Amino acid sequence: MSDIEVTVITPMYNARAWLEGHIASTRAQTLRNFEHIIIDDCSTDDSVAVAQQLTAGDDRYKIVRAPKNGGPAAARNIGIAQAKGRYLAFLDADDLWLPQKLERQLAFMKRTGYAFTYHDYCHISHDGSKIGKRIEGVDTMDIRALHVRRKGTCGCLSVMIDHQQLPDFKFPDIERSLPEDFLAWLWVMKQGQIGHRLPEDLARYRLVPASRSANKFAAAFAVWNLYYRVEKLPLIKATWWWLHYAWNTKRLHKESSPEQQA
Repeated sequence: MSDIEVTVITPMYNARAWLEGHIASTRAQTLRNFEHIIIDDCSTDDSVAVAQQLTAGDDRYKIVRAPKNGGPAAARNIGIAQAKGRYLAFLDADDLWLPQKLERQLAFMKRTGYAFTYHDYCHISHDGSKIGKRIEGVDTMDIRALHVRRKGTCGCLSVMIDHQQLPDFKFPDIERSLPEDFLAWLWVMKQGQIGHRLPEDLARYRLVPASRSANKFAAAFAVWNLYYRVEKLPLIKATWWWLHYAWNTKRLHKESSPEQQA
């Protein structure tokens, strides 16, 4: 396809349970001229066979196998290297988009010229039966807001990047316990760009018990390591920003959990 505008990038690892709904949510997009690159990160189940079956006959879908299990950041970077679209969007294999996601966000970026945007979304329960309260991010995401408010307000499934304005964009090669998306957005901001919110609910983030984000203590410790060890922020600033992050994360989890909306 020569008129591809958006490349959708999905890292996949043992995701068989989610693939039918996941692929259905991209196939249902009202924007038609996209490509969807699914990078298999050396799954040990039949994810590849299922993905191939679900996407057969639709040349917008491409399944790529990673040479080794490198984690989601490395898998996304394989997709970025092969992307044909000017705009990059990211959707993990257990998450979903609403039908107008790509069309509405692409129009927003074309109208404004922004290089880095994100939108609102909701959490859904593991089985998809419950939907939480809408998560609304800050209108603009600068470096300070990224540190104290990023959790839940700038989720990977909501981000779109203009690859023409940010040609060197990729996810950092860091240890898997650390949140690679945080450092990716931080890199964007260090290039002189800030994030801009599209105030529309366009996605569903699935809460999976075994995921990295489900372990709140480990996630909080990883963020502290980022602030103090990786970024080397002064102790007082690292502590102050981390406390804001922890408080906002706790509040967000309580207010947006699907279980609270039952």
